[in-house]
Order: sequence, then structure tokens, then C-alpha cells
Amino acid sequence: MTQFRTPAILGAVISFFAILLRRMALLGVLLGCLAVWVWLDNAANRGITFAPAAQPIAYADGPQLGVNAYNIQFEPEQAKVLRTLDLARELGARYVRLHMPWSDVEIHAKGDFADRRNGPPVSAWAKYDFLFTAMRERGLEPIVRLDRPPEWARPKAIATPEWQAILAVNPNADSPPDNAADYADFVAAVAARYAGQVRFLQLWNEPNLADEWGGKPPDVAQFLALFRQASAAARAANPQVVILFPSLAPTDGLDLRGPITDLEFLDATYQLGGAASFDILSAQAYGLGQPPDEHRYVAPRRPFSWR
Repeated sequence: MTQFRTPAILGAVISFFAILLRRMALLGVLLGCLAVWVWLDNAANRGITFAPAAQPIAYADGPQLGVNAYNIQFEPEQAKVLRTLDLARELGARYVRLHMPWSDVEIHAKGDFADRRNGPPVSAWAKYDFLFTAMRERGLEPIVRLDRPPEWARPKAIATPEWQAILAVNPNADSPPDNAADYADFVAAVAARYAGQVRFLQLWNEPNLADEWGGKPPDVAQFLALFRQASAAARAANPQVVILFPSLAPTDGLDLRGPITDLEFLDATYQLGGAASFDILSAQAYGLGQPPDEHRYVAPRRPFSWR
């Protein structure tokens, strides 16, 4: 008959748990070190984590400060426009970024550059002529964003259920034109008219958002078809033009209206050879609506998906 040795078994059990506790403690220490390392690495390397090779950067041969004068073209008092530009110059700015909506220039029909919205016809170019002349006199260089098709250029897009749905939640939503050639012709007209005054043209804005793509899922290939045609038209109209790739919306891909992250969209752009059609990559600086030193993840308030 076998006689159990209780003290021996108890000792083995104690020894086993002692080893287990030591290993768990070691694992805890390692996991703690990993957590600290991840946190410190995030704090130290948030944003750009590499230094580019020391070489001249194109278009960086002077002051780099710029201001955003969004909707300055809608200010009816010219004195206030001039005062704004004077303040930009006094600040030491070199660039003034402004918006030129397609729907504010070629308003009523293709090739029609008269504005008949508020009475007798006036030139839709007039206020932009004034702006660019005033900027040149003050040594300021415009960066002009071109998007926002007029209604005549997108009847098919406007009729889609996706457009009606996105418009219901965002009255400022945008959509591509039905015919990319119409947009290219408008961009060419701007480039030709302001040759010698405007070098920098940003074609479109945040194309990785459904809000900027007619409520439909953003499509890199479709966007590049529009972008390439417009870029080629601008360069043909003015060989001195500098094309900016549109600023992408910083997204995490969870928002149903922003299902493609900016990095995924940009990667696909390069994979499809889109880099040949632009000279400068522009970027939005608002970083998911959080400051650069914020480490928490803040989920979007509007509907999102964990897919």
C-alpha cells in the first residue's frame, strides 16, 4: 500500500507556485517596461520620426509663414480686404491661402463667367482680379484652392440618393463633377488668366471624405482620374504653375464618413502613380481634432464603425 508524503507534495506545490509567481512578476515587469517604452516613444516620436537628407527644398527659398484667408473673396468692403492683407504682410507672411470655388466663377453655365446672382451681370473674375493684384503689390503670394462644382456641372451627382443623404447631415458637402473635363477646363482658365500672378494651385480638398465625394465612399482611382486631367490642363495653360495635392483629412478609418485614412489614401495615390501629377503635398494640421501632445484616443461623436 502506497503511503502519500504530504510534506513532500505540499513542498512541490509551494515550489511550483513560487516559480509561477516569480515568472508572473517578471512578466509584469516586462509588460510594464513595454508600456513605459511605448508611452515614451509616442511622446518623443509623435509626428515625423525621421530627419530628411540635407538638400535644398523646392519653393522654400524665403519666409515660410503663411495665413489662411478663407472666404476673403466674399468680403464686400475692399478696404477691409486690403487691411487684412496689410496685416498679413506686417506679420511677416509670405503666402495667403484662399478659396476660389468653381461655383463662384463659372456660375450659370459652362464658359459663362458672368455673375447674375445679385442684379445686373458683373464679371465673376473681378473680385479675384482685385485680390491677386493687391497681393502682388504687397509681396504676398497666393495659394488658391479650386473645388466646389456649380450645379450645372453635376446634375447626375445631385440626383443620387447618396448626395441627398449626405446633404441632409452636412449642407456644406461637396461632390465631383459629372464630367472631369469640365473641371479641367475651369482649372486651365484660372491658370491661364492669372499666369504671372498665381503659381500655387491646390486641386480639390480632403478627397478621402464622403462629404467631399458626393456622399459615396471615397475612391482613390476615381479621384486621380479627375486630378490628373485637371493638373495636366493647368500645366498646359501655364507651365510655371505649381500643383498642390489636396490636403487629406486626418482620419482613423472608423468614421463612416471618413472610411479611408489619410495615410491609406496617400499610399494608394503613390501606388497608382499619382505623384507625377503634383509638385507639393499639402496636409491638414488639425490631427484628428487633437493637439500634438494628446495621447488618448478620442472616438468621433458621430456614427463610426470598428470594422
